[in-house]
Amino acid sequence: MYGKFLADIIVIAHGSMVVVLLLGPLVFIFGLARKFRWFRIGYYVVAVLMVLSYFFTSSCFLTNWEIWLRNRYDSVNTYASGFVYHYANKFFGVELSPDFIFYAFIVASVVAVISDLFWFIIRPRLAETESR
Repeated sequence: MYGKFLADIIVIAHGSMVVVLLLGPLVFIFGLARKFRWFRIGYYVVAVLMVLSYFFTSSCFLTNWEIWLRNRYDSVNTYASGFVYHYANKFFGVELSPDFIFYAFIVASVVAVISDLFWFIIRPRLAETESR
């Protein structure tokens, strides 16, 4: 009964998580995570959830949940591919390989972690040694 509504809520939450994972490295590179600690914590929570989900199920748990709800509501109009693959193709006409999408998220996460290490560990130490 509420399957379509819940699936739509999952799409919004899932899309928000994708945006956080894609834009997160920019926030870290420009040092904005120093001002927005909540974003830093949220980014790492989302990244860990993504990695754990792929480790245990080899796909995203939100995608699986959305597809399950949509199948209960309307089994004809559901998709079998990944979330980003499906919606990038649907809204932008772009066909991306699921492996490309996964590795792009991994690379973005690594860039974010390296930038975070720079702003929170290396840069303060550099400034400390320069002031001596």
